[in-house]
Amino acid sequence: MGVHQKLIIADRIAIPVTMIFGDPSQYGGTAVLLAGIGYGIQVYADFSGGMDIARGFSQIIGIDLELNFTQPYFSVSVENFWRRWHITLGAFMRDYVFYPLSLSKFFNAIGKKSRKLIGDFAGKKVAPFIAMFLVYFLVGFWHGAEWKYIVYGIWNGVFIAGSILLVDVYAKIKRFLHIHEDRFLWRLFQIIRTFLIISFGRLFSRALNVSTAFSMIRSIFTRFTDFAYLEGNGTMTLGLDKWNWIVLLLGILLILIVDIQHEKGFSMRDRIAKQNVVFRVLLVSLAITAIAVIGVYGPGFDSAGFIYQQF
Repeated sequence: MGVHQKLIIADRIAIPVTMIFGDPSQYGGTAVLLAGIGYGIQVYADFSGGMDIARGFSQIIGIDLELNFTQPYFSVSVENFWRRWHITLGAFMRDYVFYPLSLSKFFNAIGKKSRKLIGDFAGKKVAPFIAMFLVYFLVGFWHGAEWKYIVYGIWNGVFIAGSILLVDVYAKIKRFLHIHEDRFLWRLFQIIRTFLIISFGRLFSRALNVSTAFSMIRSIFTRFTDFAYLEGNGTMTLGLDKWNWIVLLLGILLILIVDIQHEKGFSMRDRIAKQNVVFRVLLVSLAITAIAVIGVYGPGFDSAGFIYQQF
């Protein structure tokens, strides 16, 4: 599955993403939004695919690496997303940055003074919030020593802090609107909302700089119906022909189906392992053939290169 994500999805969707981010002023808001969403899919397929490949080879020699992703795009909040995305980095930051800072004598003193000044409810959150923002500042800095990465980290921190501070307000709104948290439509809304927040944040990490990212966000809201980039027949190629768009969408659909099964607690790998040998051989042969035929590689493509090599 890792090679599928890398060669069929990540390297293929990189073509329109690179084209739009290369000169975003030439595209309308719809294309810019698609670029943010597309880059999120690209990073996930590239990074998760690379980890799957590494875990697969490691298991061959008897080493079981930590799981680094647990269906992050099914997250219901930004905080939930970062518990599912790059889990090893999150665990490191939690254990070696957040807890040591928030539980230190200095931060404990900040908390006591804050409670005296602004009350218990808000005061007790000041110290952990400072520690949290330092964590996301470092997460951004870890991606690169540029302001756009710092803003990307702070963007996530702001939404997490806001969700904690406004938890009572959200509860009142949900009661007023008679929203039942166990309903499918509410969970779907939470997933889409979180996905869009994360996708907007991706604009900062992928754009040339912070000002370009803000310009791209502005174009989403002011030029959303600008379709000047469409071809004469009304199609949007963006570097891919119809066949490649179909392959890309089917590849994404396959990953979505697999992730849905994993989210329900079913392991596709275990299910396949329980099938007879003939079925497994045919399935592996089909997967290898698909990668060989519709994978993106060759001149101009670096199938051995991964996005996170630069971070």
